[in-house]
Amino acid sequence: MDRQSDFAEGRKVITVALAANERYGNPLVVAAGSLAENASERVRFVILDGGMSARTQDFVRNAVNAKGNVRHSVDFLRINDEEFRGFRLMDGNAMTYTRLLLPALLKDDEWVLYSDADVMWKKDVAKLWAERDDKYSAVVVADGEKSATLEEFKVGEYFCAGIMLTNLRVWRDENVSADCCAWLKDHPDAAFWDQSALNRVLKGKVKYVDGGWNTFLEPSPHGYVEPEHCHVLHYAAMDPWTFGFRRNGLCAYKLDWFRKLARYKRTTVLGEIVAAKIRNWRERVRR
Repeated sequence: MDRQSDFAEGRKVITVALAANERYGNPLVVAAGSLAENASERVRFVILDGGMSARTQDFVRNAVNAKGNVRHSVDFLRINDEEFRGFRLMDGNAMTYTRLLLPALLKDDEWVLYSDADVMWKKDVAKLWAERDDKYSAVVVADGEKSATLEEFKVGEYFCAGIMLTNLRVWRDENVSADCCAWLKDHPDAAFWDQSALNRVLKGKVKYVDGGWNTFLEPSPHGYVEPEHCHVLHYAAMDPWTFGFRRNGLCAYKLDWFRKLARYKRTTVLGEIVAAKIRNWRERVRR
């Protein structure tokens, strides 16, 4: 895919890929909008689109240029995840595996930053982008002790693939995506989907960086809170748009997310909270 012509040649452009479907449209708005808001360099967003409405796409476009003097671009690539349907699904779909398509989709790129959609960016993505190192297949953050132990890895040697600087040239040369798919076919019950495969295939080939680039909520006497040292807040299973209505009420981190969403979409916090409750109720009824 060619870079957009309005990005001046020779200027630094950071390529960021996110994957989402319509159900994750609002999380995508917050993830992309917060990343753009804190970015000091131009960002080319590549959205792996698992089926989003034109309205949701417009919300994303507006979010990434809602604030700041740096103009960013957004490309939506409609993705067919059928080739991954034989793998274990996440939330009823195979979108998590679509990051394995990035080396083929971004043929002219040497690096891409992959970000999950269930995050909020707090710091400048350019600082993480500067950590690229051609000696490694990827630049990652170590996952917690629980995940490492479950996957039978030493603590500190197992990474979370939700935020991952990907060396596309190496991935193409070494057939990383194909090796991951082969591993997944042999391990249909992989605990953490393609993350399990990536940790096996890339073992010993990744660079670990500051854990602040992929932090998780911490328990406290007053509910879950954002950790102090946080560059990217990863909600994982603690997402405000569903989890938030079942435990701890609307505590600070959930309200912060809804405030961001309402600002990027130019709506109201109350309206977004009510809409999320209705969506959650409808999903429970369908089940």
